[in-house]
Amino acid sequence: MHSIGKSLQLPHCEQSHATRKPLQEHIKFKQLCGSKHQCQFCSNSCATEADLKNHILSQHPYRHVQKYSQSKYADGCKEFKQTHCHSKYSSTKKFCCTKCDYACATKQRLKRHCLYKHSTEKPFKCSMCDYACAVEEDMKGHFLRRHSTEKRIQCPECDYTCTTNMYLKNHLLSKHSTEKPVKHCLQKHSTEKLVQCSGCDYACATKEELKSHFLHKHSAEKKFQCSECNYACAIKSQLKVHFLRRHSKEKNIQCSECEYACTTKVDLIQHCLRKHSAEKPIQCSECDYACITKSELRSHFLYKHSTEKPIQCTECDYACKSKGALKLHFLNKHSTKKPIQCSECEYACTTKAKLKLHLLNKHSTEKPFKCSKCDYACVTKSGMEAHFLRKHSAEKPLQCSECDYACTTKVYLKRHLLNKHSTEKPFKCASCDYACATKRYLKRHHLSKHSTEKAHSMLQA
Repeated sequence: MHSIGKSLQLPHCEQSHATRKPLQEHIKFKQLCGSKHQCQFCSNSCATEADLKNHILSQHPYRHVQKYSQSKYADGCKEFKQTHCHSKYSSTKKFCCTKCDYACATKQRLKRHCLYKHSTEKPFKCSMCDYACAVEEDMKGHFLRRHSTEKRIQCPECDYTCTTNMYLKNHLLSKHSTEKPVKHCLQKHSTEKLVQCSGCDYACATKEELKSHFLHKHSAEKKFQCSECNYACAIKSQLKVHFLRRHSKEKNIQCSECEYACTTKVDLIQHCLRKHSAEKPIQCSECDYACITKSELRSHFLYKHSTEKPIQCTECDYACKSKGALKLHFLNKHSTKKPIQCSECEYACTTKAKLKLHLLNKHSTEKPFKCSKCDYACVTKSGMEAHFLRKHSAEKPLQCSECDYACTTKVYLKRHLLNKHSTEKPFKCASCDYACATKRYLKRHHLSKHSTEKAHSMLQA
């Protein structure tokens, strides 16, 4: 068969096509872009009145059908009620699952539910990899996505080719359409939150969001286990992200502005926003704080504007605001293991943050943070802030609740409370009866009263 080149072309259009099928797709896409029939329920528009009717009947739930009862689409709405709404929104769900509370209106939906939720058999096995599934359609989709080198579906607007119609649809929406999909509009721009979580006060616009929330917050089952560590999660995509961030040595995604490289697109976007953008679109409602991610805003709100400490330590009376803080507390106070070892000396610790601080303080000669009031220089920003508060600030914002003592840092206030108002003296000298409230005073006692060798051995232990 000989190629005749791109010979099919529309009048008043520069694009030509080799076969009739891409030409038809091109015509359909041009009709969609130049459509004049606007849907009153969403931002979608159609080329013809018949397309608009089909769009309304297929895309909008049963709650919108009543609005069309007196319109020119009344006949179509009656038909829609009898078919589509019967299967999806009918209150008479006569087909019930024998293994759970699921009920539906059609046999086909019940059969599909049983295959996905209760069947352990996966008769359809991929010949190229270990993938297996319960439905033949899923196997066809898997093969096209993962193993097919033929990309027979051509975009009518550019050179993009793909294996499935779903990929083409997503490509057209993201690259060639200015319209936003209904799902996107519901998630990002809708103020209505029609779907309510039964376990908490969370509400959202779509069922997909509710499912993701339920798996994150209320599901005790974590069936996806990491093969490299003890991490487990409820969502497969979370496991993939975890593996890329924690165990993958390849960093294929490169920043175009600097030498930064990472494993996920999300990390690259956050890096660009933090390092190369001055914009901070997310604003705190209580103060002037602004940030780039919702997780940063949640963390800020917990630490700055909330007095609640809902997370309790199981070993002591310690309570905190986040799981990360509880994990650090447990490692620092209750764990005897120190798995992280310094490569320069015998120092060992429980967290990477402590090792980083140790390397900066003990093995680094660089002190990039310099005081503007004196010759003091240090290796960390927090150390410089603490120095400025101790030496150059006249303000003492932290007040003792027991006496008139005031200071500049939380460390000083904690030390004062232990020394002056606490009856507990947990640090005891191994050579005499001396006991004190802080490790610092025990070290000073050993240095002054006993040999320096004993002090050194005690500190190493």
